[in-house]
Amino acid sequence: MASVGDNFNHLRSLDIPLLLAVFAEDDAASVEAFTSMAESAGLNDFVLGMTHNLGLLDLGDRKPPLVAVFNALDELQPTYMGPNDPLQVVVTARKASFPLIGRLEFSRLPEYMKVC
Repeated sequence: MASVGDNFNHLRSLDIPLLLAVFAEDDAASVEAFTSMAESAGLNDFVLGMTHNLGLLDLGDRKPPLVAVFNALDELQPTYMGPNDPLQVVVTARKASFPLIGRLEFSRLPEYMKVC
């Protein structure tokens, strides 16, 4: 059976961005707000997850509640720590999920060649 850490690492390695909400165990209000946002915000282009396992992330001095965005094409881990505003979470997630260096796809090779 895979461990939580193995599952988390697998989700981070997918081609689709991972939007991970981190809450304290007793923070029912944030869990409810994130669940409601996830159901209504049209985040079909993300894998969504929630955890209270702080050991999965290197949070540094950041404290929950927060939402982190992971993209297999980027080494960055952008984090949203603002209010429970679904629009701001979605806007931040969309900006943060666009990799700094995009994937080179064969179908777009002529386009890249014109630029060079």
